[in-house]
Amino acid sequence: MFAYIQQVSANDEFINLRHKLLRPGRARSSAFFEGDNRCDTFHFSALKNQTIVGIVSYIKRKNATLPHSANMYQLRGMAVDMSLRGFGIGKKLIDASVNILKLNKIGLIWCNSRKESVPFYLKNGFIKKGDYFDIPDVGSHILMYKLI
Repeated sequence: MFAYIQQVSANDEFINLRHKLLRPGRARSSAFFEGDNRCDTFHFSALKNQTIVGIVSYIKRKNATLPHSANMYQLRGMAVDMSLRGFGIGKKLIDASVNILKLNKIGLIWCNSRKESVPFYLKNGFIKKGDYFDIPDVGSHILMYKLI
């Protein structure tokens, strides 16, 4: 499955896919994250036939429970179109974006992974930390991180 990865802004098409895949049934405004429009935020999309089929964002945010890193970013809003999951698009998004983050001297990325996504993150070098916790209206999550 070929998908082209590119760095993008959080434009309408990007936010629409985030809303569709991660916030179905909720207001579109719930798909906007604090920090989306900051100049130090990174957004990446996977394109197949000129259509965005996968997304991921990285927002500069520390987590005091993690190994110290002067340049720590939170991975947020990662998703791949349901019909294209299992074809390596998510891995390509992680690999390509981590390469760009390394060039920007970012040393650690972390996320609150949905329970069902934990195997994906483990396969991509993330480490679980702590216990599962519930995010209202979203479900069970666990803190995960990756040194890069």
